[in-house]
Amino acid sequence: MTDFQTMPRSAQSVASKVIGGLILVGVCVWFLPSVLVLVIGMAPTIVAFFTDRRKEKYAAFCVGAMNLLGVLPVALGMWTRDHSMDSALRNVTNVFNWFLMYGAASLGWGLYAVTPAIVAFVLRMQIERRITKMQSYQRELIDEWGEGVTEGTKTAEDKAAAAAAAAVDAENEK
Repeated sequence: MTDFQTMPRSAQSVASKVIGGLILVGVCVWFLPSVLVLVIGMAPTIVAFFTDRRKEKYAAFCVGAMNLLGVLPVALGMWTRDHSMDSALRNVTNVFNWFLMYGAASLGWGLYAVTPAIVAFVLRMQIERRITKMQSYQRELIDEWGEGVTEGTKTAEDKAAAAAAAAVDAENEK
């Protein structure tokens, strides 16, 4: 067995993190122009990640996907032409690239803001359609079996009226 396998699990975890960190730093230094463009361009995603209080981080996913779509053309242009710090600084200081990267992120924020309303609308339409179907089926049953089928049942309006009347009676007794 090697020394790494005989180490306690916590020491293995620390060693793995140190090695992973060193590899990450090496990659970042090697690809520094790309890292510069990605960090500056993906800033809205980083902000969304830290400001989203939900455990699922829906804002970070939504903003991040759109933000990546805005940063990708800038990064791809740099990768295919000139991958240097000069090119990265030119791309970062270009106003149109800022508009592309941050404009896409703003579309992600808009999508994040509008999606709950769209989902609520669709669910409401499905529920209303289901209620209409059930009411139609109920009418068919009454037509087939007669009004005796509904005896002993109260509608929601009847229950609400009875509860309101009971509350008024209780208030009057005080």
